[in-house]
Amino acid sequence: MNKLLALFFVVVSTVAFSQNKTEFHKVSLKDKKDNAVGFNFYVENVYDGRQFKENIGTVQKGGFNRKVLANFEKPLAEEFLDYLAIICPKEENKSKISIRINDLYVSELTRAMSETGYATLAIDVIESKEGADYIVGSYTASAESNGMGMLPVNTMND
Repeated sequence: MNKLLALFFVVVSTVAFSQNKTEFHKVSLKDKKDNAVGFNFYVENVYDGRQFKENIGTVQKGGFNRKVLANFEKPLAEEFLDYLAIICPKEENKSKISIRINDLYVSELTRAMSETGYATLAIDVIESKEGADYIVGSYTASAESNGMGMLPVNTMND
C-alpha cells in the first residue's frame, strides 16, 4: 500500500509540475501617442530578421520583481509596421523603404530604490532600385529609462 501511495504521489507531482506554461508579458506600440514626423520616406515593409523570435526580452512583474518574458501582442513585423505607418505615413512625394529588424531586446534592472529599463535595436534599411533590393544602411541604438523618460545610451550608425 505504501508503494502504491508513493507511486501515486510521484505521478501526480510529475504531471502537476510538467504542465508549467511559459508566461509572457504582452506589450504593444499602438498605445503610443506619437504624431507624424517630417521624414522624406515611408516604410512599406518590415521584416523580422532576428535569430531568436520567441520573445523580445524580460520584464519584472509583481511585488517580488519576478522575471517574465516579454513579447508584442501582434507579430513583431506587424506591430512595427502599424506604428511606423503613424510616424512616417505614406504619401505620394515620399520614397519607400523597407526595414529588417535584426535584433530587439528589452530588459529591466531593479535596485533598492530604482528601476531602469534597457532597450537595444538593430535594423537594416532596404531600398528597391531597378527591381533589386539593396541594404543602404545598418543602424543600432540603445536606450535606457529610469521612469523619467528615455535616455540614449549609445547610438551607432554603421
